[in-house]
Amino acid sequence: APLPNSTGALPTEFTLAYDAGSDTSFITEVELEGRWPMALAALGEGTYEVCLSVVPAQAPTSFKSTGISLAVQARVAAVSVNRLRAGFGVRVGAPRKAGSSLLITRPAPDAQPLNVSLIPRDKDCPNSAHNPPCASASCGAGSTSGYMAVGEEGGVLDTDVLGRMDPGLYQLCLDPPDGPPISTGISLRLQDEFLGLVTNGLRPSTGVRVALPRTIGNRLSWDVKSASVLNFLTLVDSGADCVLNGEEGQRVDIETAAVYTANLYNADSDSLDTALLNLSAAVYQVCFSVDGSTPMLGTGVSLEVQRVFEGLLVNGVDMRPLYHPEGIVATVPRRAGSILRVLSGPAIQDATPDRAISVIGADDTCSEPA
Repeated sequence: APLPNSTGALPTEFTLAYDAGSDTSFITEVELEGRWPMALAALGEGTYEVCLSVVPAQAPTSFKSTGISLAVQARVAAVSVNRLRAGFGVRVGAPRKAGSSLLITRPAPDAQPLNVSLIPRDKDCPNSAHNPPCASASCGAGSTSGYMAVGEEGGVLDTDVLGRMDPGLYQLCLDPPDGPPISTGISLRLQDEFLGLVTNGLRPSTGVRVALPRTIGNRLSWDVKSASVLNFLTLVDSGADCVLNGEEGQRVDIETAAVYTANLYNADSDSLDTALLNLSAAVYQVCFSVDGSTPMLGTGVSLEVQRVFEGLLVNGVDMRPLYHPEGIVATVPRRAGSILRVLSGPAIQDATPDRAISVIGADDTCSEPA
């Protein structure tokens, strides 16, 4: 029900679902079910009171006050991490390392400068002791990020602080220019079990946003905290939730080969070839399990499967890999005069002839000019 300082939206009714058995004295949590996400989205921005009715389904509904308030904010709609919007963008994950990209989605264009921050889930955003407004370069040695500026396009400008914070579940706070900081209701789980991918010997964007061509012969390795031949990867749609077993949309599994160097394990070649050929060209989230039986972890690491570029023809030699030990790797002599031809995939064969390629460092990122 709306409180006096809200926008006056109509009361909205939800259903609580739980399995109590014969003894209800141990019930500590219940979950909202049915159409409640759409009902919440229909509420106006403001503060509401939570009313509760616990009666048999056949009895008339009678609500009582709980004394608990619910604030609905409409300034931040979702967060994307490394091009992923898992859990509708309100329950996201990120690797505990520098290099990740965070994109803040606002319901409407807003030119006002904003800062966001990450604090533990049991702290309060308006409390400066819990949410210190220090520059992110001097914060992050623990459980707070400090204020991180949001650019005009919604990108968070300094995310290297994520590599200095403790693993755990955080809430996203918003510092608007016209009032005190508020909680957004959006959570981010910072994990250090799975820290990135190496594709065909490359580690762009520190391994958190990578790509592979949709062809055979690729090589894929991963950087993990607990390296084991039992490590198991699953690729799911960019908006799917790993914790929900990736039931939405496409899903493929990648098995581990019994070969590794240090903490880098390699994908089984046949398993990787099969997985890629079964996927459409798109961005996927990497889900990780240490042994294939424990619950899947949402890593916040993305892998793009692309059908634009499959390899190079160098001085008349086809450099597509087949069984090259390093994957899709072309070799060219360090001198003038070589002729390179692009082996394009189906996605570009009918495209405009105005296209170009560039060559950058193995750990750099094509989409970031710096």
